[in-house]
Amino acid sequence: MIAPFSRRFQVLTLAAGLVAVVIAVYLTVPLLLNAYAFKDAEKMSYRWILGLSKLFDLPGTLPVYNDDEDSLLNRLLFPKQDFSAVSREVDLFDPARFEQGAHVVSLRGYTVFTQFGQRFVSGGRPVHRDLQSVRIAGAVDKVMQTGRSLSFLNSDTLASGDRIVTVMFPLLKWGRPHAVAVVDVERTALERQVFRAIQGAVTVSAALITLIALAILMGLSYLDSRRRSAESEASFLAMHDTLTGLANRRQFNLAFATALASAESTCRRLALMCVDVDDFKEVNDVFGHLAGDRLLIGVADLLKAKVGEAGLAARLSGDEFAIILPDGGSEIDVLDFGAAILEALSEPFEIDGQRITTSVSIGFAVYPEHGIDAETLNRRADLALYRAKADGRGCCRAFQADMESSIRRKRRLQKDLERAVLSNDLELHYQPQIDIASGSIIGFEALMRWTHPKDGPIPPSEFIPLAEESGSINMLGKWSIRTACLEAVGWPDPVIVAVNLSPVQLESGTLVADVKEALQLSGLDPTRLELEMTEGSLLSDTEMVIDSLAELRALGVGIAVDDFGTGYSSLSYLTRVPLTKIKIDRKFVEQLDSDRHVEAIVQAIMGIGGSLDVKILAEGVETFDQKTKLHDLGCRLVQGYLYGRPGPNPYGEGNPVGTALSDAQRRLAG
Repeated sequence: MIAPFSRRFQVLTLAAGLVAVVIAVYLTVPLLLNAYAFKDAEKMSYRWILGLSKLFDLPGTLPVYNDDEDSLLNRLLFPKQDFSAVSREVDLFDPARFEQGAHVVSLRGYTVFTQFGQRFVSGGRPVHRDLQSVRIAGAVDKVMQTGRSLSFLNSDTLASGDRIVTVMFPLLKWGRPHAVAVVDVERTALERQVFRAIQGAVTVSAALITLIALAILMGLSYLDSRRRSAESEASFLAMHDTLTGLANRRQFNLAFATALASAESTCRRLALMCVDVDDFKEVNDVFGHLAGDRLLIGVADLLKAKVGEAGLAARLSGDEFAIILPDGGSEIDVLDFGAAILEALSEPFEIDGQRITTSVSIGFAVYPEHGIDAETLNRRADLALYRAKADGRGCCRAFQADMESSIRRKRRLQKDLERAVLSNDLELHYQPQIDIASGSIIGFEALMRWTHPKDGPIPPSEFIPLAEESGSINMLGKWSIRTACLEAVGWPDPVIVAVNLSPVQLESGTLVADVKEALQLSGLDPTRLELEMTEGSLLSDTEMVIDSLAELRALGVGIAVDDFGTGYSSLSYLTRVPLTKIKIDRKFVEQLDSDRHVEAIVQAIMGIGGSLDVKILAEGVETFDQKTKLHDLGCRLVQGYLYGRPGPNPYGEGNPVGTALSDAQRRLAG
């Protein structure tokens, strides 16, 4: 691509060349016009002298007019003319006839001087009737000496405004100049008009060329300005996140490489912090994506303000940010910096009239203690971020050596879990759900259990997130639904089985097909299957999820929301999701005796259930007082250690339902 300067230079060069051509034409045209006028004057003068020779006995004869002596320019402009025919045609001296063929000149007068400077004859209005003018006398002498014709612009007439061309021909006698015929030819108004027209055209052309060149330059300047603006914008977009204005991943990588090289050369520390917004998906689900974007902008502005000019804050993707602190100091200093960020984010954001409270998890690594290259520091800062999330989120953690062993164990367990599902090495344990009014078992919640061949029992709180992260949760969920249906089909009617669903399963698009396949394979009555999902997983409220749950409900499958009251305060999903049961979270049950506000919340939940004709079940019931309090509040369905811990198939071989509940538990149930 041609550079802007080069384009302007080319335009200027072209304009200068055109102006130079115009100037050359401006200067050359008068010269050509003079040459034409002189040639015309010579031709007409020659005709006139020939005519005079018929009337007067001139002291000599004209030499033959020789065009070969003319210049190349004259020969190009004026073709040769045979003047021998002229002498034959001149029988009667008629001035008008002799002016035929003249273009820009007309006859003014004539004089014939002898070799002694005496005037032999004159006529018309000659400029010089005698040889008093030094110029005319010198010219006559020159013609007499050389025997050649001579023509020139008569300067003696310029003062009066006349433009007279004087033409001199030698008159020969015995082959030698004997007299000089001087003819004055006046350049006509036509010639002057042509001259002025050409000058005007040239002047206008020069002005137009100049204007066009200026217009082109202005256009190029405007286009260059637009181009520079577009390039500047493109350069900014190439290095910055379009939503928040922070550096993007490309700029971050370049800046991090530069900062590492500087830290190495100056033997200074450098800190890399990974920052992730906690529960950002729920913010999008509850408040909308526009509010989520504004929340990200708010977080970005806060990070940028905290980092200042010394470091760099970048948005890498989604709700993931990174911070480079070129002079991060010690690990304690970075922890203090992270604490300042957490404190600043503790204040809620005002977005569209709503107060949205959020937090971030921060993990960091320090050069050179935790690594000396970009890849290692990035990986270890990410590991520290995972630890911060695992520790409850909303905290800042530094990289520690055991984190790498933890991540290696995590990857190993993910692979082992996939093999365990394929080889049917997992099992389901069941916890009873009791109707405290009648003391009867109404159903069991199916809970997955995994005993690793080397590591022993792995709790669901550990392997379920692993499955969700690795993508094997759909395979695991399908297995649990099929296994629960196959085992529950042997239970007495109407005991139900409740199976937990992952949010990933809800959005997979295969849930309905998996449930239908399990019911068909097992032969279980759909009304005896209940699917449990957390409140947070229902907040996505997508059409696909709603349609899937509606289709399952149409089959007769029950829909329960687990951990009710622990998510965001939007209850709009209660009117869209076809629920059959609401499960009160165990945290409310634990605080029934110590917090009167919790009692009010439970009463409100009972009221919601009654209004929507939805069953209410309380989880985590462990004491007789909790059971009594719930009964007094109108809650009939309970689940918890008071009535039984999760165990193998309660109606399976060798494990009759009578041994699933101890005598004490049965007394409490009664």
